[in-house]
Amino acid sequence: MSGFEPYVADPAEPAPQRALGRRRLSVGVSAGIVLLVALAVVGLRGRPVEDPSFDVPVIPTPAASPSS
Repeated sequence: MSGFEPYVADPAEPAPQRALGRRRLSVGVSAGIVLLVALAVVGLRGRPVEDPSFDVPVIPTPAASPSS
């Protein structure tokens, strides 16, 4: 035997926290804001633009005269 004993955490010892575990809410809100801004930019850049050359002028026709 080598006499090696693995370290076993004390149950009263708090579990180690992940790097972003303490800031989970702020990271989530920030990610949501970035996502909404990105969707808005994509939506505004992708919207169609009307070409004025497709506008057809409306030419009024003379009213029909009553016949009798």
